[in-house]
Amino acid sequence: MRRSAYHHGLVRACQTDVLRTLLLWLTTGLPLCAAAAAPGCAGEALPVEVGDGVLQVRLGAGERASLWIEELGVDIELQLDDGHPVDSAPGRHAAEPVTVRADAAGVARIRYRSLSGSGEPAVQARRRCSGATLDGLIDRFAEQQRAAIGRGEPQAALAALAIAATVRAFAPSDDVRLQGWLAMQLAWLARSGGYLQEARALYRSAELRSATVGDPIGAAWARLGAAQAAMNLGDPDSGAELQAAASSAADAGLPFAAAIAAHDGCIWQRLRGDTAQAAECLAGVAARFSALGEAREQARALGNRATALQMLGRYRDARAELDRAAAAAPELEPRMAAMLAGQRAQAARLAGRYSDALELLRDGLARLDHDAHPLDRAHLLRLLGQTYAVAGEPVRALDYFDAALGIYRARGVDARAAAVQVTMARVLEAQGEYRRAVELLQPAAAALSSHGSRNEALLAALHLARLRWLVGDAAASRDLLLRLHGSETGASWLYFAERELLRVRIEPPDRSAAIEQRLRPLLQRAQASGLLLLQLDIAHALVEQRIARGDREGAMALALEQMQGANDVLARLHSPGLRHALLRRIKPLALASLLQSPSAPLSVEQASAALALVDWMRRSGSGRTAAAFDDDRLGAVERLLTEELLSGEPAEPARRNELMLALQSAPHDSDDGLRERPEPPLLPALEPGEALLYFGLGDRSAGVMIGTDRQWRWHAGLDPQALRSAIGELHAALADGHGALAGIETASAALADALQWDRLLDTTPTRLYVVADAELAALPWAALPRRDGAGPLGAATGIVLLQQLQPQPQRPLRQVRVISAEPAPGQPLAVLPEAADEPAAIAAKWRDRLPVTRLPADLDGIQTGLSAPDGIVHIAAHARADRGLVEESGLWLHDPGRAALRFVSALRLRQIDQRASLVVISACETGYSLSATSFGMGGVAGATVDAGSQAVVSALWPVSDRAARVFSEAFHAALADAEPAPAALQRAIERLRATPALRHPTHWAGWTLLQAGPLLATDR
Repeated sequence: MRRSAYHHGLVRACQTDVLRTLLLWLTTGLPLCAAAAAPGCAGEALPVEVGDGVLQVRLGAGERASLWIEELGVDIELQLDDGHPVDSAPGRHAAEPVTVRADAAGVARIRYRSLSGSGEPAVQARRRCSGATLDGLIDRFAEQQRAAIGRGEPQAALAALAIAATVRAFAPSDDVRLQGWLAMQLAWLARSGGYLQEARALYRSAELRSATVGDPIGAAWARLGAAQAAMNLGDPDSGAELQAAASSAADAGLPFAAAIAAHDGCIWQRLRGDTAQAAECLAGVAARFSALGEAREQARALGNRATALQMLGRYRDARAELDRAAAAAPELEPRMAAMLAGQRAQAARLAGRYSDALELLRDGLARLDHDAHPLDRAHLLRLLGQTYAVAGEPVRALDYFDAALGIYRARGVDARAAAVQVTMARVLEAQGEYRRAVELLQPAAAALSSHGSRNEALLAALHLARLRWLVGDAAASRDLLLRLHGSETGASWLYFAERELLRVRIEPPDRSAAIEQRLRPLLQRAQASGLLLLQLDIAHALVEQRIARGDREGAMALALEQMQGANDVLARLHSPGLRHALLRRIKPLALASLLQSPSAPLSVEQASAALALVDWMRRSGSGRTAAAFDDDRLGAVERLLTEELLSGEPAEPARRNELMLALQSAPHDSDDGLRERPEPPLLPALEPGEALLYFGLGDRSAGVMIGTDRQWRWHAGLDPQALRSAIGELHAALADGHGALAGIETASAALADALQWDRLLDTTPTRLYVVADAELAALPWAALPRRDGAGPLGAATGIVLLQQLQPQPQRPLRQVRVISAEPAPGQPLAVLPEAADEPAAIAAKWRDRLPVTRLPADLDGIQTGLSAPDGIVHIAAHARADRGLVEESGLWLHDPGRAALRFVSALRLRQIDQRASLVVISACETGYSLSATSFGMGGVAGATVDAGSQAVVSALWPVSDRAARVFSEAFHAALADAEPAPAALQRAIERLRATPALRHPTHWAGWTLLQAGPLLATDR
């Protein structure tokens, strides 16, 4: 039967340990009082006539009777005289307790509504023989149920459960039918609340009582409920239990129940690894539901068949089945509609359509009451985590996984909890936290080996083998792979694809065509199925293999083919985070020819060709998205962050994630992916004393392309893991404030070693260009040592970070616009006394040179300044970087008409059509980001350049108010003296180092200059 609002309320109430204890108490059985049944009552079946939406029961003239209305496997809803529907019983069948009164002719009439579309129902009625007192209690139970419809109040649910417990306690020992009915009610409610062990026990109790009174219909439905609960718990005997339930239903004349049991038997086959057989089984079950007129169940079977087809790699077939499911039942009940949305989201995610997947999952969650059907909600939360994991937002992904894991653990669903832990381990692996991932994965793999599906257990063991290799234990990894080899029967082709990728990684190099022969069919299958991410991973392995065999031309042809196909997906992604996540998956293909090459000189043509693909991605990923986020949704995110950050009390992750889900899944008509073939970039013509570094970081190898006025060359042999670690340690030491200089020097030396700094450049350049990379964004270039040992690099070299290599003419400087957003005393953020004086000091530097305008420190002022062409915009404010959540980067501005500050996120800055020549942000952490919003620099600085400003000056970590003021004055003084921005940055750093109170590198080493691209030679 359909879930009522009463069930919503009970599920909410069942979140507490008190109610779970009550359920456990009810499952164990209570001492029953020996109350007598109503005298003279006979519980024989009464004749019922069915027709025209009315049930007619023959009674005595004017008689009032309490009845059981028994549905014979057909789904109907009774319409009582008070206007309330009765649809309380579980499992889409019912023994409904009602009280009726016959007319003068002895006929009692009950209106009904069919819920299944399967024609007129077969119904029978029996008198209730529990006595007037118990009849009253049962009626109160039903009344409480009806009163909760549309409200779902926890208090009403608690009252209903208390009444149910009372009925159970006072039921006469010979009224087993009543006890069975009550056990079925409680079993369904426990199952809806996710308490599967309690539900299983209650279903078995109901089956026993129904069998005792010769009620095969009730016994069959109860047996099916117990088998379903067992399957969800991962009981290895579930298959046999479902087969027995199907036989019982067929013997009881319940074709609908038999079809449900068969359907769940198909699901059990899939869970145990028989995926192909499950897909065929579900096709047959869908046909059975169609013949019964059960469109909703047909849609469910088709959706589950689609899931099986996805596991088999038949993704186009899966999408076709999902379309059939939507057409079969366009008006699904909320729970089933939510599950179909989840299945469609899986198909979209596996095809790389992240935005579509998020929109579908958001729709699915919205269809479920927040506290109803928690296991279904946990499933959708898990899918959200998986989507954000592949979309490059690991922090948010882990939030969603934690939420799902909490639900599964609270209800003892160990197999599903273990599956979530496996996925969490994958996220941790992607972040380089290998040992933590092993700690999480080991118990999960053990749990899945006994309770999970065959395929899940094999994939978990394979993942463990990969982690063993990543932590340096190659022998253990090979041993585990060897042990898996004899137990792979029933594994999906996806498992074999993952195994082949791991073998390529850990086995000794093989330059024969054998690997091509193993991987090429898997690539073709992934491509034919629309499995984009796996397709890119396999293609990368093939490209590396071809290069190792000397087939560079074939390698680059394959890389280009795969990247151009992925570009069609890029064109459909409006979220910067999702776009750049996919770009990062493509990046290894673009860099393959470099990463597999030894150190060697390169001609300009060779260097340009090697960078063509990766710089094409930069141009595709760095521009402002054509479709802006919905302002109301973005405003809601910023208001929450304003409250959270000013109060110091973090918002619940669920609330923030809910807002971001609405923002990122909103439909857009964006089509801004690059369509043209990637042409070689125009490498800048470097002047004497200038150098350019273009880093390539892979998982296992890294290098850097170095350009000077004399030559281009590739320097190989960097260790990517050592480099990432050294950058993190130095950044942390400098961002810590006044850390010990000895520790900073040690960290700086370690970073120089990881960079092989003494081998990259022959001399200290007068100007150094570095093509920005998100993984190198925290690197403080100014703090690196000069080759002559005479001080830090930033004191002798003008350092410019480039977001891409696309050259551009220098925009003129015709006006200066200053914004100062200092907080007032008494606000949570620290007062910035120096920032208050900064506008006047900057104006003095430009006196008689350029006009200076002060703009209001609010959103309108920022938009006015950044969108005006040919100017300098100076912003003095508080700011913050993100810690892995894209929305956390931003500036603190004023809220118009109020003294309060307002947080303006980098997401909003990215939407402004910016035209500034230079933006100077005198604020903390504006050049730093851990989230995936730019292929190069992220955070406020990356958003500013990506949105159209030509260059931005920012800081990598928190800076003092005093240091920011000194830096800003020195920087503007140099600009006003016609110094170019790189030289002005160098001069400002020198000024800080010459100030006694600001000599510590924490004050000067974090200032950076980021340009959209290199300036044309004539403009430098």
